[in-house]
Amino acid sequence: MKNIVKSLLIVVAVAAIAGGATWAYWTGSATLTGSTFSAGSLDLKIDSDSRSDFANFVDTFAAPSGYLDKLYPGATGSQIIDIKNVGTIDGSTTIKFDVVDGTWSRLGDYLNFTVSYDPNDNNNFTVVTSGPLTAWNHNTYQLGQLLAGKIGQVKIDWSVSTAAGNDVQNTSIKIDTTFGINQAVN
Repeated sequence: MKNIVKSLLIVVAVAAIAGGATWAYWTGSATLTGSTFSAGSLDLKIDSDSRSDFANFVDTFAAPSGYLDKLYPGATGSQIIDIKNVGTIDGSTTIKFDVVDGTWSRLGDYLNFTVSYDPNDNNNFTVVTSGPLTAWNHNTYQLGQLLAGKIGQVKIDWSVSTAAGNDVQNTSIKIDTTFGINQAVN
């Protein structure tokens, strides 16, 4: 009986070894090739001639000569400036006024701005904020979202306070206006 059990164990062991040697798990694979990751772009341009029907979107331009001359206490004015997101991703736009070094004068103490924004280029403006140049100077303000490939409008209203008096006669102040765009966070 011992020999039968031993023989049986040997047969089972040989069968296990033979079966294990030929046993295999099934496998398969699939491959996705050519996956290209491309970065989008974010770029803001400004219309260099918002007063005409022909848009000319550029990075920078100088204000027209004489456009802001002959101000006086109580004087008001307005300008609509078109900006365009020429990039491929949506962005959030900003505006910043900077008094050019060395040009602060009494006129700056009495100059007030109201900035409004229309992200859809349809003259439906929302006031962003308003206040004196002293509050605006070197501060960046959020305008709002501007979708990729779209044009938005920025309306800048300005006025010289009637409290200015004779102190502003023959004075001037030079201001750079910077429009910015930042990546919109989803």
